[in-house]
Amino acid sequence: MNTRLKLLRKYLKKTQKEFGDICGKSRDAITSYEIGRVIPDDAFIKLVCIKFNVNEKWLRTGEGDMFTDNKDSIFKAFAEKYHLSDTEQELAKYCLSLSSEQRKEILNHVRQISKILSSNNNIEIISQRTKPDHKLTPAEKRRIVNGEIDQEEKATTSSASTGTNGM
Repeated sequence: MNTRLKLLRKYLKKTQKEFGDICGKSRDAITSYEIGRVIPDDAFIKLVCIKFNVNEKWLRTGEGDMFTDNKDSIFKAFAEKYHLSDTEQELAKYCLSLSSEQRKEILNHVRQISKILSSNNNIEIISQRTKPDHKLTPAEKRRIVNGEIDQEEKATTSSASTGTNGM
């Protein structure tokens, strides 16, 4: 790895000091890495890969290209930051592959489904009233009112959080 680190630094036309400054290391630390006296830790390797768009597999083993495709590295960093599962990553990639117009259509469908579900929940709450209002106990009244408030808050939160913002 030491020779690849030096090769990368030279390719980037950086001195050991400049490279170290960018990566938060001293010139001496970079020298130690490049001559193989010290093996860089995982945090340093990941930092170099993110800062310079370097293929981690290439840096560690020499396999593959020196640099990664920028789109892939940005998405990978995003997925790691938000701890996305494989399924969540697949869904995000699918959504990003759609045109802006297609994403807007999907959001409109989701909003309509949300309205229908919210409306049906309100109907269910009302239909649960088996007694006229004047015969309900205070606890039953509170339960019904709290249920209605919860539904309104869900509907408000749902509509506020579905702003398109480019999607």
